[in-house]
Formats: sequence, C-alpha cells, structure tokens
Amino acid sequence: LACTGSPRRVLVLGHGGGALSSFLRQALGCEVTAVDFSAAVASLARAHFGDGAQVHVCDAASYVKRSASSREWDTVFVDLNGSREAALAAPPASMYTAEAARSLASCAPVVITNVLPAHHSRAEDLQHVRDGFRAQFSTVRWLRSTACDNRVLVAARAPALESPHAALESWLTQQPR
Repeated sequence: LACTGSPRRVLVLGHGGGALSSFLRQALGCEVTAVDFSAAVASLARAHFGDGAQVHVCDAASYVKRSASSREWDTVFVDLNGSREAALAAPPASMYTAEAARSLASCAPVVITNVLPAHHSRAEDLQHVRDGFRAQFSTVRWLRSTACDNRVLVAARAPALESPHAALESWLTQQPR
C-alpha cells in the first residue's frame, strides 16, 4: 500500500477468511468489495472473524470482466490460489492473461498480486505473470520477502514516483510495532 498512495475504494479478489479485507477496512478506513468463489468461506469469515466487507460469491476473473467498464477502484488486490497442477500456486493463470490484465487495468490504476511459485515452477512462469501485466500497465515491479517464497507484483497504469521497495520500507518504519 505504501506505493499506491492512500486507496479508499479497494477490490479484494480471493476473500478467504477476510484478513486482508478486515485490515483494509479497520486499519486504513477503505471501502472494500471482495470476491470469493465459496459462499461457505464468505459466511465463515463474517461469522467467526467479524469481517464486514461486501462479498460477491462468484469467479474472480468473470467478476472483473463484468465490472471493468462500470466500476473503478483505487486498488485491486489479487490473492487467489491456482490449481495443484498449475505452474504457480498463486494466482491462477486466468488472472494474468491479456484479457484479465485489460479488465483489471480498466478497473483500477493499481493492481497488487500475490504470486506464489509451486514446487515445480520455473523462472519463465513468473515472467508470464509479469508479461501479462506489462501490456496494460506502464509500471510493473516485483517485491519479494526474504522470509518466504511469495512474491508480490505491483502493476500501475501511471509511472511510480518512487520504487515500491523504498515506499514499502518507508511505510513499514512508520507502523507501530
């Protein structure tokens, strides 16, 4: 978030237990719309974790395609798992196709995607994700934690004013421990 400014309206694809949605709503005051394919998971998030986000139960790629021309968010977070046979554990390939990137770019100026290699992933698999977004976003950068295998792809329609790494580091130093 440090590199995206102060998002107010956020779309979360892959709601799960609602941890990200709850953080965005409670800590940052964002208006959150979430999408998850499982009604049971959305219900559990609301009942047991107190999540209050508006959740649409449907396929994320289809939701983004339908919403592309009618709604714009400040930031879209993609936190979806792929299938066990996929080249990447996250996101599913349907979220970094040219069509998906076009739809995401028309929904929000910034898209932040959790990317998790599978045990059989190759460097080319990560490049496919990056290349899927490069055609629609002028800035595409990777963030990587040294603590895990996850990578975060930050794609923005406008050139970033500062490196996502520098912005993230600056934001982290300002947070209470």
